[in-house]
Amino acid sequence: MFLAGCVTKPQDPNASAPREDVAELHQIVVDAQQLVRATLQSLDRTATRTPCPPRAWRTFARDIQRLEVDSFKVRARAQAIRTRGQAYFEQWQERLASVQDPEVRRLAEQRREHLQERFSRIRLHAEQARAALQPFMAGLRRLRNELENDPAATGTDSMKELIRNTRDNGQKVEADLTAIRQELDAVAAMLKPSKGAKKD
Repeated sequence: MFLAGCVTKPQDPNASAPREDVAELHQIVVDAQQLVRATLQSLDRTATRTPCPPRAWRTFARDIQRLEVDSFKVRARAQAIRTRGQAYFEQWQERLASVQDPEVRRLAEQRREHLQERFSRIRLHAEQARAALQPFMAGLRRLRNELENDPAATGTDSMKELIRNTRDNGQKVEADLTAIRQELDAVAAMLKPSKGAKKD
C-alpha cells in the first residue's frame, strides 16, 4: 500500500487539484480500513467456532476476496499520487524563488516543510502497513484454505497460533491506516485556503 507525495502538476489541465488528490486518497484509506476491520470481525466469528459453520466460512472467504481487490486499488492510486507528488514539491520550490516579499516567502517555505514532514510520516506508516499486510493476507488465505478442507481445524494448536498471528498483523494494518488517515486530515487542513484569502 501507499504513498510518498500528494499532488499534481498545475499546468496539466486534466490533473486534479492537490486537495482533491488528498480527499480521494483519504476516502480510499477509509474504505480499506473498514474492509480490514470487517475482515478481522469475520475472522473472530470464524475462529471462535469449532467446527466452523459453512455460512461463517463463506462470509470469511468473501471478506478476504474484497480485501484483496481493494488493496490493489489502494496501491494503484497511491502510485499515481506518488508520481505527481514530487513534481508538485519541485514546482512549489520554483514558485518560491520568484516571490519578492520575504515574509510571504518565509511562510510559504514553512508550509512546504510542514507538508513534507506530514508526507514523511505517511510514508513511514504506509511502509509499516505494507509490511504487516503481506503476512496478514497470507495468513487469511491459509486459514480460508484450511477451513475449507477441515471446518474443525480451528480447534488445533497450530491453527490457534495462525489465527492469533493473523489477527495481530491485521490489527497492525488497521492501526497504520488510522495513522495515515489522521495525517491526511492534517494535510487537507493545511491545503485549505485561509478564510482571509482573496477570491479570484
